[in-house]
Amino acid sequence: MTVRNLFRYKKRIVMTVLGISGCTALMLTGFGLKESISTIVLKQFDDIFTYDALVVVDDTSSREELLAVEESLGESPQILGWMPVRQQTMDAGGEGRWQQVYLLSPVGGGDGGIRQPAHPRGGDAGPSDR
Repeated sequence: MTVRNLFRYKKRIVMTVLGISGCTALMLTGFGLKESISTIVLKQFDDIFTYDALVVVDDTSSREELLAVEESLGESPQILGWMPVRQQTMDAGGEGRWQQVYLLSPVGGGDGGIRQPAHPRGGDAGPSDR
């Protein structure tokens, strides 16, 4: 019945072909977005963020509290290395396009056990690049 109607009414053939083409295009776009987003996530958390945990201490903490945190980090056998950093929220951008970003900058101290690899801006991240 459906095939007979398609050949009987030419507009239905055009609408059916356009509908199937549109659905196929949407599916391909969805799979492409999924693949590109998963690649970005892998790069972010395997190559850029090389740490497993983040300990956040309030700016109003006393020197004794900070020393207690540092001492507990140094004594724990599960922690292989640590480095104190300062995290600050900033506005970045230009030409009318601004967004909030987090700036992480190293602070003196720690055992120097964590090293962030240098990636050239806009360039290849090296052998581990996906």
